[in-house]
Amino acid sequence: MNRKFFSFFAIFLVSISVSGKEEKWISDRLIIREYPDNVTRIIPREFIPEGSVLLKSTDFRGAFSEITEASLILYHPMKLSELEAYYNFVFKALEWKILQKEILRDKKELFLAEGPGRKIITLHIIDEITQRKIKIILRKNSVF
Repeated sequence: MNRKFFSFFAIFLVSISVSGKEEKWISDRLIIREYPDNVTRIIPREFIPEGSVLLKSTDFRGAFSEITEASLILYHPMKLSELEAYYNFVFKALEWKILQKEILRDKKELFLAEGPGRKIITLHIIDEITQRKIKIILRKNSVF
């Protein structure tokens, strides 16, 4: 009886985790979302290409209930060279200054840029077989 219950429970958990429905965990000042329905307010919408599949996002709130750090992991079918051109255009259009740009081994790219209001964004683009995984990390430095 116990074994059947645990087998059913394990299958149930697997079906929940691959369902694509948003799951949310909240702990004091940290919010973690799996398959988020929408993007956190702090990350400008322009950094998420149209047609992206959102996998995970996190929000970290500072001492004054304001989001100070956020991250987002997403997939997109655009080619690596097209994504590079897309993000170069977005940085220029939003008046962000690219501080560092590196092409890493194994078809990976890394952007580090500074935007208005002392925001720092890191983009890590990984070229996978059929799509690209994009990791976006944004930190907002507060100025009193």
